[in-house]
Amino acid sequence: MVSLLGYIVGFIYLVYCGLAIYSLKGVLWLLVSLAGPIVIFPIWGYLLLGYSEPGVWIMFFYLVVDAIFTKRKLEVNIKNDNNYYENNSINSDDIQYSSEIDNEHTLEIKNLKSKLEDLNSEDELRSLKDQLNKKRLERGLISLTEYEQLEQDIKNKRKIYEAQKTDYFEIIDEKKSAKTELIFGTLVFTPLSLLMYIFGFYSNVWFLTALGVLSGLILIYNFSSKSKYINWSNSEIERLTIEKDSSLKELKKLKKIYKNQTI
Repeated sequence: MVSLLGYIVGFIYLVYCGLAIYSLKGVLWLLVSLAGPIVIFPIWGYLLLGYSEPGVWIMFFYLVVDAIFTKRKLEVNIKNDNNYYENNSINSDDIQYSSEIDNEHTLEIKNLKSKLEDLNSEDELRSLKDQLNKKRLERGLISLTEYEQLEQDIKNKRKIYEAQKTDYFEIIDEKKSAKTELIFGTLVFTPLSLLMYIFGFYSNVWFLTALGVLSGLILIYNFSSKSKYINWSNSEIERLTIEKDSSLKELKKLKKIYKNQTI
């Protein structure tokens, strides 16, 4: 597996190798090589045919490096996903019923007692809340309802802050990856496009000239798209930094109020 840029280079590589095999050995060798050997053409082409072209070697090594880089990136993403699901998985216990009800009358009595206990618990809870609210007001604190709302506000603000912080670090990582692809693509396609274009132009090999032009267009596209993304990520990082710091400031303020209003 390779990146999008790698697929484009791979297509150019296969076309280039196919034309080279056809020009050296004919259509039969080309058909046989399409079964698989064309992938490592620079190696056996050099050993068996004495063929060595810098452009082919550059694309071959680029595809190898790109495949390794993409595989490592995929492994990191899979590892992060596994950690996320492991940390957020909910373990449930098996529920067992310890006894059976002898008859319908016993079951009805049990249900009625349970409902009565629930009502008593609700009354006791309401009474305790009223007493607590009264104590709070006597001490000059906010009401129990306002206090509970303050707790909820802190939870909501903490969720917002955590989400902003996650987005912030994700964009930073994606920006670093875009910079790497920009530099790597520029270093590879600049000499590759110039080499193929110049060699094809002076040797009157039209397909090399066309490949050189195509490589140059890929270079321009890669540079333009990655540069736009980096500029966008800079503005997003700046925006998230402001929002994240603002949320953290509000969260600290709410926590301070909460601490002062706690008995």
